[in-house]
Amino acid sequence: MLPQKNRLKLNSDFSKLFKTGHSNYGRFIGVKIKENNEELNKYAVVVSNKINKSAVRRNYIKRKIKEKIREIDKSCKKGFNCVIIVLSDIKEDDYLEVKKEIIKIFTKLKIIN
Repeated sequence: MLPQKNRLKLNSDFSKLFKTGHSNYGRFIGVKIKENNEELNKYAVVVSNKINKSAVRRNYIKRKIKEKIREIDKSCKKGFNCVIIVLSDIKEDDYLEVKKEIIKIFTKLKIIN
């Protein structure tokens, strides 16, 4: 689970990020980033009702992805707000591939050192 200080929560942060952030999309996820002028990264995971109607399954997907982000965050540059958007191709068994895809997208966006 992500620590409280690493969670993106404010609506103003989300709106700024979606309006002016940089994005990159893969097969399972999309990532939007924007610099935040802080000493740490803040993350949010968005799972639409179109992915799964059950809130329990959507929260399960969020927990799995947040765990992968927590593992990757140690090697990332600091000072970014990131929103991970889950796309409809994600399945239950693909979390190792999702981690690889997050690393690939973060590398393209020049977040990973």
